[in-house]
Amino acid sequence: MGTQLGIGHMYPKYLNSDARSCSQNPIIKSGFHTIIVKRAQGVEIGDLLKATNTGNKKRETPAVPPKFPPENEVLEKLKNLAMQDEEHQLWTFLQIAQEAGVKAASLTIYRIMHKYHGLYRYCLRHKPILDANTMEKCLRLVNWALAQLIESFVYSDEMILEVGTPWSRKKITRQTGEDPYQLLIHNNKKGNGFSIMISASISLGYKGPIWIWVKETPEERRENAKKLQQENIRTAERVAQLLANATIPGTLEYNYIQALNHEIDHYNEYYGPNNSCRLCRHPYWEFGKETHMRSTDGGMDWFMYRKHVLQDQVYPFITQIQQEMGRQCWLAEDNAGNHTAAARMDHQAEVLGVR
Repeated sequence: MGTQLGIGHMYPKYLNSDARSCSQNPIIKSGFHTIIVKRAQGVEIGDLLKATNTGNKKRETPAVPPKFPPENEVLEKLKNLAMQDEEHQLWTFLQIAQEAGVKAASLTIYRIMHKYHGLYRYCLRHKPILDANTMEKCLRLVNWALAQLIESFVYSDEMILEVGTPWSRKKITRQTGEDPYQLLIHNNKKGNGFSIMISASISLGYKGPIWIWVKETPEERRENAKKLQQENIRTAERVAQLLANATIPGTLEYNYIQALNHEIDHYNEYYGPNNSCRLCRHPYWEFGKETHMRSTDGGMDWFMYRKHVLQDQVYPFITQIQQEMGRQCWLAEDNAGNHTAAARMDHQAEVLGVR
């Protein structure tokens, strides 16, 4: 059998020193409720209840003083630290409080930032807002695309899988109602994990191959550098030949320049204040072919994208669709730097009939 403990062992502070057992204290016989009621009728608790019972009247000061009143210097310290620079704007409110040496509950810190300073955490904006001209171009592209057959489009893009990094979008601290596009922060800091880049392409009824990017070795990079140098030499020679043909009457290049000059003359004749500037005649830049250099960080640049994704994966996939379905395809990509640079530097798409 276990030992039966008296009430005095569980609640000794409710009993006087002369009555520590059930047999000596008459209050215990009436139960726990009597003990709590007797205790609540004490002077300290009773005065507190009477002082807080003000009915519908609004108290000038709260019954319980706040830990951080509005005039406290800690509030201003938290705000200044949170908006100090771009690095601190990326910190959470709890990290700001820890840096400032403020010890409080997380809800208290968030309430301070929201109520007294109007600061909230918002998702980062990495790209500026589109201007009116760009929006108009996008709308024209949408109207054109809606008039095409959906079967004629091939979509290609990349996806990055991050392993060992926090699964959450980075946020920034800013005032309520503040323009988010004025706080563009390009945060390229990587976590302790690693990432895997996967490229794939799809079309209606077709699934293209999947390609996983692997960093090139030093030997492969040297070999690719030689190929790019030879390509740039051939491009320069072709441009020189086109410019020479443009000065010879009767050639296609010469006729093309004359037609452009006629359009330029018409533009300059009706030049208005809303136009950007007048155009010069003899636009030989039309025959200029861009020569491009590779990135120095050894990552996935336009050269690797053109070689391993477009030429090795996407173009054969599009050729297969065109041969089986008997239709010409449009390759749809976003405006990533690798995509646009590879499109300008690639001539194989014209040979294959890829648009």
